[in-house]
Amino acid sequence: MNKLDEKTGKTNAGGRDIHVIDTQLMPTIGIGVALLEIGLFFTGLPLAVGVGMLISGGLSTIIPAIVLLIVGTIPGFIFLVQKALARSYLQKLEQRIQSAASEVDSNVMQRVHVLENTAAIVAKSTALDKKIMLGLAKARNGVTEENLEETLISIDASFKMIVENYPTLGSQETLKEAVRQNMALQREITAAMMLYNDAIQKWNEEIFSWISKRVVAAREGFTTRIPYTANKTIKEKTSFF
Repeated sequence: MNKLDEKTGKTNAGGRDIHVIDTQLMPTIGIGVALLEIGLFFTGLPLAVGVGMLISGGLSTIIPAIVLLIVGTIPGFIFLVQKALARSYLQKLEQRIQSAASEVDSNVMQRVHVLENTAAIVAKSTALDKKIMLGLAKARNGVTEENLEETLISIDASFKMIVENYPTLGSQETLKEAVRQNMALQREITAAMMLYNDAIQKWNEEIFSWISKRVVAAREGFTTRIPYTANKTIKEKTSFF
């Protein structure tokens, strides 16, 4: 039977917000790990002593004991190699996280520039529309024919002056392109954030994995990392118009 039964289980009609816990966790190791490391190096010692006790006399006792002692330390050296590889792996993963974070920052910076350009274009377009629309409104609100002619001439002059000063306003393609770039960069930012969070998840899993990576993480003081989160303003924003 399903423990989480979506048909008969308890539900929450009000829903529930999801929040990322802003806490870093540090992996720990106990005395047992230290004893294990020592044991891996000296597993051959009891064998060597046993052989020395069983074999009598001279060179025939020493050589097997030395050989078995060397053989017995191999697991310890293997574990040393595993820890070295684990340290190198975690360092590379840390650089991957930094690279992913940098990619997000780069796209955010580009988007800021695009939004600044978009704002400037909109501001110019708004100023143009406002001047024209005010003139047309004045023309519609009962002005004399003489004033109407004067107003229309003024609007036409304003058109020419603004378009000459801002030739890109002759076509709205510039604004369309800015909006397109903004949307494309937002998708790039979302993708970069996902890559960053994937790297964070991998890191958080690896530093708690058993055993060489966890030992290295604990002794290096590594902690879990916090993924990207939405700020309070974004979460509480419900009105856009």
